[in-house]
Amino acid sequence: MIQTILVTGGSGSLGLVLVPELLKKYRVLCLGRNLLSFPNLIRFDPNFVFIEFDLEKTKEFKTKENPVFIIHLAGKVSGEATSLEEYKLGNEIPTANILKIAAKNQKTGILFSSSTSVYGFSETAVTEKSPLKGNTFYAISKIECESLVEKSKNPFVILRIASVFGPTNKSFLNKLLRLFQYGILLYSGNPNFKKSMVYSSDVVEAILLILEKWKKASGKIYNIAYPEVLSSQEIESLFSKLIPGKFFVRLRLKGFILFLFNIVNFLISKILKKKINIEYIQESSIVDSSRFEKDLNFRFKTTFEEGIQNILKSKS
Repeated sequence: MIQTILVTGGSGSLGLVLVPELLKKYRVLCLGRNLLSFPNLIRFDPNFVFIEFDLEKTKEFKTKENPVFIIHLAGKVSGEATSLEEYKLGNEIPTANILKIAAKNQKTGILFSSSTSVYGFSETAVTEKSPLKGNTFYAISKIECESLVEKSKNPFVILRIASVFGPTNKSFLNKLLRLFQYGILLYSGNPNFKKSMVYSSDVVEAILLILEKWKKASGKIYNIAYPEVLSSQEIESLFSKLIPGKFFVRLRLKGFILFLFNIVNFLISKILKKKINIEYIQESSIVDSSRFEKDLNFRFKTTFEEGIQNILKSKS
């Protein structure tokens, strides 16, 4: 009999890559606000079930379904809100509601998508044993979510995922690439800047492997990041190589440029209720994911160059 998995955030940037893979093996229940946010490839699959439900509300979720796993991807991403209260509403409350659903069957496994932002910024590689020093509103909300998951009585795995890039993503590297295509290369004002990232399909492969090896992974926290890091200079080199002949202006975030950037950022936060977290391009974030590679015999496949090529192909 086919097993059932419940997924939140299925129409998000990572969910859109994960759900089609899950449908090959599982019956997938997706909680969400709008069925039309899913492409036809997913919506018309016979193993796909959409359940309209707003996780930011506190009403009880009632269902006769008994999923073997819950994959919790939904939540506000970094820069999507401007206050701790907004991140609490978008991350902590949905996580608490998911745990209420899981509590109905304490055998249901919870895979929680956290972030390496919980560590804060560091010039040296952080491991799963490193202290959680993240002090942005986003990081604080994710730390609290992790605490809720760890206190639950259900088996769990927590993934601290580095900045994800890919054709469906709108994160750090995607945004820099988009700006570069418009002729602007945003450069860190920190000469020692280095950042860990990971390609979306590698994250999906990691999740699928965890489901396959649940007994071995259960109860653990894993960092998920490509084993190499990128500096501003390496980002420029890759962009220039993959878009040859592109004229661009290099904007280094320091001095007057940084002053102007902060003004624009302030206006954006007031008008659009979103904020660009400048720390993510000014401060290094280096992540060691060797524990996951060793424990589950996993290999990250997609290099930065291959991943950027895939993004460019998807937009052409």
